[in-house]
Amino acid sequence: MSQVPSVGCRIYHRGGQIEEILSTVAEAVSASVPAVAANVPVTAIMTREVICAHRNLEIEHVIDLVVRRYVGCVPVVDRANHPIGMITKRDLVVQLACVLGNKTSDADARPLATDLIPRTAEEIMLPLAITLDECSTVAQAAALMAHEGFHHLPVVTNGHVVGIVSSLDIVRWLSSHAGVDRRRGTADASV
Repeated sequence: MSQVPSVGCRIYHRGGQIEEILSTVAEAVSASVPAVAANVPVTAIMTREVICAHRNLEIEHVIDLVVRRYVGCVPVVDRANHPIGMITKRDLVVQLACVLGNKTSDADARPLATDLIPRTAEEIMLPLAITLDECSTVAQAAALMAHEGFHHLPVVTNGHVVGIVSSLDIVRWLSSHAGVDRRRGTADASV
């Protein structure tokens, strides 16, 4: 069995420092994963039109992007288009739950719900972005998502966001290679 190459990840911290890490996914990619997934570049399945936000974008606009554009996450980028954080639908729901769970202030100096509401993308984002290089494969993307528990990963070229791959992109790719007709949602018996 051939060894699966490592995935190069860049973690962008809020302060702008870049820490290179190598995450070995050989253990995560089992023999049951189609061998072709280790040879298909993630660029073949990623979404190329990525909706990103700058750190100072007002939270109302972030919510509007997620709701009106039906996106599961919004990468937050600096002026050079380098990812510095991520905002997911879950982040927005958790924030709403925090605000609704703390509606009033009392003598214990609990903040008012309105004090807890983030005002910008930077205030709600996860202040790091784990990314995939454009040379990564579908198998590497799947393994990294499974290992880290993510549903979306930005794809970068020279540190710039060029796409995003989601767990749904991977499932669609797998189903297309398993003989499933996307239009009908049925399996092709000839495969």
